[in-house]
Amino acid sequence: DGSVVHVTRSTDGTFIGDDCLIGHLAMVHGCRLDDHSFVGLGAIVMDGCIIERDAMLAAGGLLTPGKWIPRGHLWAGRPAVYVRDLTDRDIARNRAGAAGYVELAKLHPRD
Repeated sequence: DGSVVHVTRSTDGTFIGDDCLIGHLAMVHGCRLDDHSFVGLGAIVMDGCIIERDAMLAAGGLLTPGKWIPRGHLWAGRPAVYVRDLTDRDIARNRAGAAGYVELAKLHPRD
């Protein structure tokens, strides 16, 4: 809802892996989101950034150009900085959220 995926000439494009969660009003721009990554509501991911598998940028976060969020990390803030490691419970909840959206889509097929 209101999210934007954009590309730029300064990177190799924008890559979004499988089962990613991208929150409402988020913007991803010339970056790489690995499988099971999470971009929170209203967050911005700028050129050349990488969010690894099972990593998370919190709601409202601003990931400035070229930053990299390693697997299993939570980053937050403007600009975003490391906050903590995600727990197994956090990761399971994020994965369940993605699966829930897949099931919801099945209930509302396109005409």
